[in-house]
Amino acid sequence: MIATMDQAWAPDTIELIPEPGRSHLIKRLETLRQYLTTFHELAVAAILQSAGLSPEYEVRIDGATPDWMVRDRAPMLVEVWTRRQPESVRRSDLGWEVLRARLQAIPVPVWLHIVGLPDPSGSPPSSSQVRSIGSEVKHWLLSTISTPAYGDLRESAGYVFRIGGPAPGTRTLIHTPTAGAVVTTDMILKQIRSKVRKYRYLATKLSQPLVVVLAGETNSAMTLNMLVPALRGVTSVSMTLDPLGAPGVTTTTKFGKWTTNIPEVFNSALSGVGWIEVGPEAPGKLTMIPVASAALSLPDIASPLIEIDHSLTDPRS
Repeated sequence: MIATMDQAWAPDTIELIPEPGRSHLIKRLETLRQYLTTFHELAVAAILQSAGLSPEYEVRIDGATPDWMVRDRAPMLVEVWTRRQPESVRRSDLGWEVLRARLQAIPVPVWLHIVGLPDPSGSPPSSSQVRSIGSEVKHWLLSTISTPAYGDLRESAGYVFRIGGPAPGTRTLIHTPTAGAVVTTDMILKQIRSKVRKYRYLATKLSQPLVVVLAGETNSAMTLNMLVPALRGVTSVSMTLDPLGAPGVTTTTKFGKWTTNIPEVFNSALSGVGWIEVGPEAPGKLTMIPVASAALSLPDIASPLIEIDHSLTDPRS
């Protein structure tokens, strides 16, 4: 059985964020393209708040705006990066944006999967079809007569939708046909290095630990099981494939050197790398991994929602 949820933790988290960051974050949450990445940032803030901290959003210091800045008992800078689907896939996916926006207005936090198409081309619905689908799906999900359940199917305009499960946030999200995605060790390390280059000066100047937290968009092929081996120097590849993907849409990936079992050495400003696994009815779980090359240790914080993974710094691991 599915019911609408306002996810009480989300507004409570936002309420505790000081201005002017709070207003900026709310605005980003209301923007379709920024919603999921900003929601991951919000989930990180909620978990930090659960540890008794007071994170501030995008505080501008010396021209830099880290996602989160903690100034109280466990000072640190936190940057959040969400692995999105490849840009080539996104360009081919633009035709589905109107439908995605229409369904995202429905206040039922579930994932919808398209499991059937009206023709083999994989084309997105027309404007008139989007209006019809939006109305029918909204009535379906909000029905009080026959409440839908996970796994239920609904056909509209020739497209078959299946309720896949709970979604993060407060809105309906949808998986549309894509070409899938690929993630490699090089991609992960490149993004971490980029964040470190951008914020190492500020972290050093303030004498605060810098933490880079990663997250993955659904179907982006990015998981915690990719991150930890990458930090250990194990070269690996993760792929997702969509059997309903549009014909002719392909993704090309370049691979770097395949030297393995040599742990990555980052700039000493980086104290740790994190992974956020967002839950449907809770902020989720934050795994924090201290790095051996850090000048400053990760702050000593405790919360049921935080797990510290010492596998990179404990020689017994």
